[in-house]
Amino acid sequence: MSKILKKQVIDKLKNIIQGDLIMLDGEFNTIWSNNEEIIGEYDYKRYKNIIYRGTNFIDNRIIYMHMDEELVIVIEEDNEFNRDVIEMVALFVEEEKEYESKEDVIKGLLNGEIDKKYAQELFKKFDFKLKKKMKVYIVECRKNIDEIFNLLKEFFDNSIILINEKKIVVIDTSLEDNLEEGIQDVILSETMIKVKISVGTIVNDIFDIKNSYDRAMKAMVLGKRLIKGKGIFYYDQMVLPIIINGVKSKKLTKLNDELFQGMEKIFEDRELMQTATSFLENNLNISETSKKLFIHRNTLTYRLNKIKKLSRYDLRSFEDAVNFKIALYIHSYNKN
Repeated sequence: MSKILKKQVIDKLKNIIQGDLIMLDGEFNTIWSNNEEIIGEYDYKRYKNIIYRGTNFIDNRIIYMHMDEELVIVIEEDNEFNRDVIEMVALFVEEEKEYESKEDVIKGLLNGEIDKKYAQELFKKFDFKLKKKMKVYIVECRKNIDEIFNLLKEFFDNSIILINEKKIVVIDTSLEDNLEEGIQDVILSETMIKVKISVGTIVNDIFDIKNSYDRAMKAMVLGKRLIKGKGIFYYDQMVLPIIINGVKSKKLTKLNDELFQGMEKIFEDRELMQTATSFLENNLNISETSKKLFIHRNTLTYRLNKIKKLSRYDLRSFEDAVNFKIALYIHSYNKN
């Protein structure tokens, strides 16, 4: 058992147990006590009646021995409250995890397994800058995840963590522009595999990294559900999806029926949908959209007029474009 965990157990127990508390190492040397005079003493005789690892109740004492015999906890008063406390401690210490790298500690923070104070102690072992701005990128792939994980470790000087069989987390401290596009390009060129990437927000230090991770996760979930044809999702561009996700389904259905009549014909027309999506992505710019779609400006204008006729929304108007985009999100939400 780590010294960090032993200290954490002492700090928590000494303030809540009823009666005196003594903690010993596996050789029955006192490592902590309410009575500071006995710290460091060897006292095997007093506890020789311990008969098994786990919790023992002897001579009005509660004595807990950790499974690997590196820690013995003695509470000098056997009552129901102290028994409940020692039971919780036992669950906590028996499930202790070993954190052998900074990536292990970061993963513990992301999963909520360890708190800031414990993480601070663990990070002392690793050369990791705690007070530096950073953000999270999540890479999701349905196959060859180990290959992509090793590839990213080779190409990027960041903390890269394998979360599960589908997700990789990149902790970036460089804050380079368009890093997500670099990740996407490297993976595609080296493996020919398309991945989904979501981008969290910038946080001030490693102890806020869970906030960036949670936001990247939300961007991934909402992006896959509401934004079709995209491979990269940004949390700070998710205002409308987040709002729509917070509205009850019945209200969205009613809103769709009241405001977006005629849209179904557009949703079912692949050419019109491609035109509308590209026009919105290119900031309502006719020249840029024409180039991206490889069509003449007049053809684009004809399609925009057709969309206006079917939906009543002129995408060349900013307000109508916003309403149309909301309609797209609600359609994807209800469909999925």
